[in-house]
Amino acid sequence: MRSLMWESDLLMWKQPAVTGAVFGCFNCFFLAVYTWDLSLVPFLCNIFTLVLMAGGAVRYAAPQSADHSIEILSQDAIKVAVESISKVLNVVSQKVRDVVLWTTAEATFMAAT
Repeated sequence: MRSLMWESDLLMWKQPAVTGAVFGCFNCFFLAVYTWDLSLVPFLCNIFTLVLMAGGAVRYAAPQSADHSIEILSQDAIKVAVESISKVLNVVSQKVRDVVLWTTAEATFMAAT
């Protein structure tokens, strides 16, 4: 699992603009939760409602813009993301199985303490 983490493009800053934007949004979100005492579920519901209303306004104000199809992610990007997620899930499930079934004494001891 460590090798997966160190091979991550996000954590290794291979695209500094993307990594900076992701971590900046992450920090802004937690700063907003801390300072304004926001709750996650109502906040997300309000944001999604605002996005839906904006989409409806765009749909009726400029109907020609709704006819264009936009490809957000390419098939290659989706394939890489799914492969990465499956690798992480396999490693996590193996570690959990090792702890639950007591295959290694060290892992079982650490989970018991």
